[in-house]
Amino acid sequence: MSHIKVHFRHAAFDDESYEGIWVSNDNGNLIIDNIPFYVKGFAVGDNISIEEHDGLIYAKSLIK
Repeated sequence: MSHIKVHFRHAAFDDESYEGIWVSNDNGNLIIDNIPFYVKGFAVGDNISIEEHDGLIYAKSLIK
């Protein structure tokens, strides 16, 4: 199982704030590994989808 850092957008400071959260890749399922501090609507154990822009990985949506 490998880990990647995924950037999650949040509005705790301004509209362009991001929080880096570690996600494990478990056979194609991307599972959040640590507690999001600023990001709302996501939690440890959530399965997410991602997208890549300019070499960085961003959270796209919650799968379950």
